[in-house]
Amino acid sequence: LSIVIQGIASKSILDGTYIILAYVLGMSIVMILITTLAFATKYLILKKLDSILPYVRKLSSVMLVIAGIYMIYYQYLLIV
Repeated sequence: LSIVIQGIASKSILDGTYIILAYVLGMSIVMILITTLAFATKYLILKKLDSILPYVRKLSSVMLVIAGIYMIYYQYLLIV
C-alpha cells in the first residue's frame, strides 16, 4: 500500500511507474529465489527421509506396542 501511495505522490507518472516497477522486480526476485530453494531442498529432505524411513517404521511399531501394553496395564489397575 505504501508503494502505491509513493507512486501516486511522486512528481511525475514516469517516476511513479519506476517506483512500482522497482517494487515488483524486487518482490519477484525474492519469490523466485524462495520458490527455487524450496523446490531444491524438498528433494534433499526426501532423500534423507527415505534412508531413515525403515528405522522410523520399526520405532513407531515398538512405541505403539508399548502404548498398548501400558493401556492394558492401566485398565487392569482400575479394575483390581
